[in-house]
Order: sequence, then structure tokens, then C-alpha cells
Amino acid sequence: MQEITKCLLTRILLGVDLGKSGGLCFINENQQIIRKIPMPVIKAPKGKLEYNIQAIINVLECHKPDFTYIEKAMIIPITGRIGVFSNGRGMGLFEGILSTLKLRYDIIQPQRWQKNIFAGMPYKDTKQASELFCRRMYPNENWLESDRCKNPHSGMMDACCIAVYNFRMNNGQ
Repeated sequence: MQEITKCLLTRILLGVDLGKSGGLCFINENQQIIRKIPMPVIKAPKGKLEYNIQAIINVLECHKPDFTYIEKAMIIPITGRIGVFSNGRGMGLFEGILSTLKLRYDIIQPQRWQKNIFAGMPYKDTKQASELFCRRMYPNENWLESDRCKNPHSGMMDACCIAVYNFRMNNGQ
């Protein structure tokens, strides 16, 4: 009976890296990764990727995060109009889903979490800095999307960094 009570008291924090190549990372109050996944997407007509809304709802209902940080959709000149629109759509989807499920969240600018997480790290590329941070913090984690992949999934790594930032902000660090 005590084990069940302990499980129910576990705080779960979520970091969301928006975009169809983004990711979600759930951590507990000990900063242990509970689950990390690439952004749920499906192939739409004409082979385009779209957010898999039902899969997103399912994973959020399964883990019920106590607090979520969503990375703010930003305009990046190299992204183009379609990419910016897609990220904005993703941000709206997450806000709507989290609100409907009555889950607490906030939107965080990338520069804010990066300044905190990458403090003291020399870096030029934020994707490389995320990878370095994640490999140091979680040396035994597999960051590949699948067994066939050769490169780590930057969306899951960014989501992990956002989740750790979430932990730090919710624990006064």
C-alpha cells in the first residue's frame, strides 16, 4: 500500500521541444528520465508529416505531468514561413491539449532555458550544446530515435534540457 502512495506522490515534469522533429521528455523529482520520445507525427496525404494529436493526448494522459514547459515558437530566418507556421500550430495544439486536460504549463523562450542549462559551457551550436549536456547528465541514455538511426535525436535532447530547466525552476535552482 505504501508503494502505491509513493508512486502517486511522484512529481513529473515535462519538457516539450516543438516542431515535427521535436520531442517530449518526462523526468521525475530526482531528475531521472521517465520517458523521452520524438514528437508524435503521422504521414498525411501527399507524404507530409502532421502532428499526431491523439498520440500526444495519449502520452500526456498516461504520464500526467505536474508542470510542463513548452518551448516558444520563434521566427528563425532560415526556417521559412511554412516552418514558422508549423511550429506556431504545434504550440497552439499543445496549449489547447494541456488546457483541456487541466495540466499546468508555461511557455519558455529558447534563450532563457539555454542560458541556464548551458551556463559555463563553451558552445557555438545549441544542438551540439544540448547533446553535450544530455550525454554528461545522462551518460547511459540512448538518444537514437530507433535502432536504424546513427545520429542522436536533437528534438529529444532539447526536450530533455527543457525538462531539466523545468526541474530547476520548480525547485528554486
